[in-house]
Amino acid sequence: LNYTFSQCLAVCRWPVVVCSISGCRCSCWMKKHTVATAIGAAAASFVFGMVDRHALIWHAFSRVPKTWLAVFCWHNKGRQRFCSASAGASILDKRQPCVQRGVDAAGMSGWAWDWWRSLGAPQWVCSPMVDQSERAFRLLCRRYGVGLAYTPMIHAEPFAASEEYRRQYFDAWEILSEDRPLIAQLGGDDPATMLRAARLLEPYVDAIDINFGCPTEDARKGGHNSHSPRCRRFGAYLLPSLRLVQRLVGTLADGLRRVPVTAKIR
Repeated sequence: LNYTFSQCLAVCRWPVVVCSISGCRCSCWMKKHTVATAIGAAAASFVFGMVDRHALIWHAFSRVPKTWLAVFCWHNKGRQRFCSASAGASILDKRQPCVQRGVDAAGMSGWAWDWWRSLGAPQWVCSPMVDQSERAFRLLCRRYGVGLAYTPMIHAEPFAASEEYRRQYFDAWEILSEDRPLIAQLGGDDPATMLRAARLLEPYVDAIDINFGCPTEDARKGGHNSHSPRCRRFGAYLLPSLRLVQRLVGTLADGLRRVPVTAKIR
């Protein structure tokens, strides 16, 4: 948000920064202290909220990043639609529930960077590749500077159910210091099944990653019926269902005790 705000100030004096879960955008069409400001912000909140119900609309009135003329929040929990803040006050002083929730979440994100630094703050990462990023390949990549590696994507349904599948598709049961830090990626669409698979992996890796990024035909079909008969889709095909995405991340984050949860997302 602050980065987008600073970029906006380079091109217009009274910018509007629209932030959602997918990113921030800049507009310059509002003016300070006009009726159009309030009407425009409310209209933008409504229109943008129809596309992304977790959108936040910020209208800046000064060059101080923490000071805003108005804050409007689209809220879809059935309690209230918009939150508003008075002019000239710091956003950190606001008490509106939906705005304060966003501020709290931003403040809590510092632990993620602490965790990243605990891994050595790797600059080079070997991403998960199906049938490619097994241990031999990971060790070779680490020899040439990779600081963090992923397992190939593991289908959660057969991994949770089949000992044979686990032995065949996960190769880090024997912990090697040369192959750490290591993140295991899971694919699936059922939170309970994903959690069962993640708990089996948890003692052997540094994090569990959820695949929200794969755009392949296999991801659209949910894998093969032979090993994942109940999985309908995974990867990027989960993104249209925001509630399912939230359930998957929340279930794993709440259910795992040793490692954090990350997500590959487009």
